Amino acid sequence: MLDQPIASLKRLRVEFQTKDGPVVGVEDVSFDIFPGETVCIVGESGSGKSVSSLSLMRLVEFGGGEIAGGELLFDRGREHGGVIDVAKIRDDKMRSIRGNEIGMIFQE
Repeated sequence: MLDQPIASLKRLRVEFQTKDGPVVGVEDVSFDIFPGETVCIVGESGSGKSVSSLSLMRLVEFGGGEIAGGELLFDRGREHGGVIDVAKIRDDKMRSIRGNEIGMIFQE
């Protein structure tokens, strides 16, 4: 394994808008994923496992969530521009990365 993570969630905060105002789905979530590593996120039902994971691929937005804070860093490699914050890139760029460079397998 290399010393640098290929993905890092840092102080992630995700909110869902309701008629009564925003509801926090996850707050202050941080973890790193290193090359060659298999990651399993374990927790109680409703603890934010799926919301955190979906945020890295910006899929949480399709479920009404909003990345309200933190960084979602992904290292595309030097030849593709290095480390980017996927929370801040354009939608079309994220679509080209999702499924090609970042993928997930959910166990139901």
